[in-house]
Amino acid sequence: MSEEKQVWHKGETYGRRITIEDDSENKVDPASLTITIKKPNGETETTLSLSDLEKEETGVYKMKWKIPEDAASGLWTFTVKATLNTGEIGIEEFYLTL
Repeated sequence: MSEEKQVWHKGETYGRRITIEDDSENKVDPASLTITIKKPNGETETTLSLSDLEKEETGVYKMKWKIPEDAASGLWTFTVKATLNTGEIGIEEFYLTL
């Protein structure tokens, strides 16, 4: 779930919880995880990995990303790709509007 804050500004740190679940909806730690952050024009700004996240509990991680001071206004896309030892478990997207 996203933080309760609704409005984000350039230079602030955006935080979001990422929860990973298996097919039975049990929280699990992934073998790997990437979060690709894309600018409104579709170009990749950065990619975060599991080591960039703070683990809160099994299957629950906190993402923190400092919004660049020169960030473009518009819809930013965050694509989360998680993989278990058994293979990819999912790709999910969420958005941030500046």
